[in-house]
Amino acid sequence: MLFAILLLACVAFPFGGNIVLGITWCVIFPLPVDLPMSVSVMIAEPLIILSYQHIWCGVVLAAAVTVSRVTQLIWQHGLPERLSAREIVSVLPWTVMPSLACVGIGLLLNWHHREGERESEARGRAKSLDLAARLHDATTNDLSYLIMSIDRLMSESPSQGKSMDLPLLREVAQRALDQTHDVIAVLKAKCRSHTSPAIPFASCR
Repeated sequence: MLFAILLLACVAFPFGGNIVLGITWCVIFPLPVDLPMSVSVMIAEPLIILSYQHIWCGVVLAAAVTVSRVTQLIWQHGLPERLSAREIVSVLPWTVMPSLACVGIGLLLNWHHREGERESEARGRAKSLDLAARLHDATTNDLSYLIMSIDRLMSESPSQGKSMDLPLLREVAQRALDQTHDVIAVLKAKCRSHTSPAIPFASCR
């Protein structure tokens, strides 16, 4: 019943609930009471969750679990007068490896989550750059057509072009065109510096 309540607390408070569950398990596990197998393996949940959220919490809990398991073995079987190196090596993996495996699973899940976030951000940047590139092409095409039209009018009737301030209009259009090129160049540079290996570099076109 106690562990069932703690599991419900873990649902409501994932971090604090798993810390309390891990501490409770480490205290109760070595006691000379019969525990079902489900309680024995229940420690895997806080080990995985805490390692996923904060690696140092998972490592500390794994050390506490190892001490708890060793204490249980000593209380149940007593401490031999003389421990051989072979006996220690044979018992150590069964005592340490389960906890380390759970910590490793938590770290793997954390790495997978972070990689997914990075790939999602890279896709978002590539999509934004693609939209900016399309706007750039449309804007530069219009400005280039405007500049060519002004040049044609000025070459056909120079006097009329000066009276209509066409040189000034051309200068404004040329400046807008240059600024548009500068903006897209900056966006491309940012995309290249943040592109994830999982996203094709060609996306930053």
